[in-house]
Amino acid sequence: MNKKQIILIVDDEETNRAILAQLFKDEYNIIEAENGEEAIRLIEDNLEDVSAVLLDILMPVMNGLQAMEIMNSHYWIDKIPVIMITTDTSESTMQKGYELGATDVILKPFNSRIVRQRVKNIVELYRHKKNLERLAAEQIDILRSRSMQVSESGIEIVNMLSRIIMLKSGQAAARPQVIRHVAAAIMREYSHLYPELHIDGTRIRNTAYAASVCNIGKIFVPSEILFKNGPLTDEEYRIVQRYPAGGSDLLMRISEGKHDGGLLECCFTVCLYHNERADGSGYPYGLMEKDIPLEAQIVSIASVYEALVSERPYRKAFSHEEAVNMIRNGECGCFGEKILKAFMAAEPILTDEYDEEEDYSRSRVTYSISEDVTERRLRMLEREKEHFQILSDMSGDVMFDYDGITNVLLFSDSFSELTGCGVRYENALDFINETETLYIDDKERLLGFVRSITDTAPSIKTEIRIKMKNDVYKWFELYAHSVWNGGRCVSMVGKLVNIDRQKRETEIWRKAADTDQLTGIYNKIASHNYIMEAIENNGDSVSALCFIDLDNFKGINDTFGHQFGDVVLKKVAEQLKTAVRNTDIVGRIGGDEFVVFLKNVGSKKNIIAKAEQLCSVFKLTCGERKISGSIGIACIPDDGTDFEELLGKADSALYCCKGRGKDCYLLYNEEICGKINSLSKTGEAVNTKHQ
Repeated sequence: MNKKQIILIVDDEETNRAILAQLFKDEYNIIEAENGEEAIRLIEDNLEDVSAVLLDILMPVMNGLQAMEIMNSHYWIDKIPVIMITTDTSESTMQKGYELGATDVILKPFNSRIVRQRVKNIVELYRHKKNLERLAAEQIDILRSRSMQVSESGIEIVNMLSRIIMLKSGQAAARPQVIRHVAAAIMREYSHLYPELHIDGTRIRNTAYAASVCNIGKIFVPSEILFKNGPLTDEEYRIVQRYPAGGSDLLMRISEGKHDGGLLECCFTVCLYHNERADGSGYPYGLMEKDIPLEAQIVSIASVYEALVSERPYRKAFSHEEAVNMIRNGECGCFGEKILKAFMAAEPILTDEYDEEEDYSRSRVTYSISEDVTERRLRMLEREKEHFQILSDMSGDVMFDYDGITNVLLFSDSFSELTGCGVRYENALDFINETETLYIDDKERLLGFVRSITDTAPSIKTEIRIKMKNDVYKWFELYAHSVWNGGRCVSMVGKLVNIDRQKRETEIWRKAADTDQLTGIYNKIASHNYIMEAIENNGDSVSALCFIDLDNFKGINDTFGHQFGDVVLKKVAEQLKTAVRNTDIVGRIGGDEFVVFLKNVGSKKNIIAKAEQLCSVFKLTCGERKISGSIGIACIPDDGTDFEELLGKADSALYCCKGRGKDCYLLYNEEICGKINSLSKTGEAVNTKHQ
């Protein structure tokens, strides 16, 4: 049964915590804190299990923003989404929250159904990314560690994912091919010795490929234990014993059930059980021979043989003869009688070379008699590419490899399957600049990331859009890590993870959060945020903030009822959207109050023309009652470049309109607005139309 995820609710009001806990108690385990200080302690105690924090801002002892600062200092904010739930709508608080990494902001009072779905969506998005990010981080650590150890004269470029994983164990570059070859040879002999089992070429092949990734779980074992020159302590041995389960779990997670059972199930099985022994002395479960799957027993003895004949940081390699005798004499653990018999039958061919395309259905393989060093290296790289492709297929991601020496960019075959493009490019920068596969707006940003890579900042992570075969662009998350030598980038490995569904789902929920439920236009918070963003990017352009209020709307509600009033508000919102450009911003910020931000209108003359058009939007008839609207306008940059200042001046201009009899517009003018505000108190009227 799956363990429930934890949601931490932080609020100094017990009633608020109870309301939120009631929303999520069926799907999540709930823990609560009444201030930021207590929340930090709970996060620290449950770091790996907390899936989201619902955080109030205004609290005693330590407020929500201070708690987020501490989460940032520990880098927890990258792992745990924080959703601010607050009544504080001030610009400074909202901006500070987002700067500190808040994933979302929910204002009190809130719609329970929407809050529950928004939080669930965010939790699921983070859960999906968490394992991929952890895997990428492990790969980056391995590359960084390896690149520091190798010398300039003897550097071996690690350019395939399989080698990144295997190098964590300090093993030779050819290890995946050697252990695969040995496992295939033993399994093949086993099939001939026991024909009643009907072991076919597919099962032999699956066992061989599974052998290639049997030690993938070692990426979770600390290097100081793997490279220790001496016996392990009991605690260190317990840590080592966890890696088979970790490797099997990792394969399960990166595959996400996208592939058929044969090969994948064999990989899971071999990863989990290949350290078990026939007499029950193995790990992680201490199974007896009858309970250990055959494939795992085959890979078990193949793995032991390969380890013995390979050099390790703490010892020299044993000879083939020494390794065979040690296994036969039981010095490396107990193997079943049938497994040992198959191993001894395969023994004469274990040291032979093998062809590039090994036929797993034959009783013997054809071996090359001679080849020079260059040919052997090419064959080794081709084998690594094959293993690289297997992991790519299992994860469903697009892997890529860049060789900084030759300037060649190589993708896994899944790139071609998705896009219809080739997988090899002779110049990486030319590919980025010239290809139509990358969305044009993402190219310069991606090039900027690539140019920013250094030996001290070797990794990048960003999101880009890639065109599929059907000409539809989809979102991918790009991870990449570079290896440097002598101040030069000599290699880069990375992956493209399809996040299109999550991206679009997030966009749907973001749109729902931004939308006024009655009218379908932006709500108050979204209007504020998007207009602020537009003001920040406005530059020297002439733009305008229009504050709009329906005249005598209370009378409409009182006469015809609120349901009819809602119909009027919907109609006005539709008319407003029709009257402006797609690039302008239209929102409802109060009961019958609207705001329109006109971007880059060019001149005040154009603003006046648009204002007259907006006034006509409100000329609706409800029975005998006429509907009209008043508009106050503040211009950018003449009236300011701060949202609150502009809104205040637009509000002042709107008040002037109301003072002169409504159904008009007014551009803010300090002298006129001051005069109108003064005269309105004495009941005098002033014509301000077209001012």
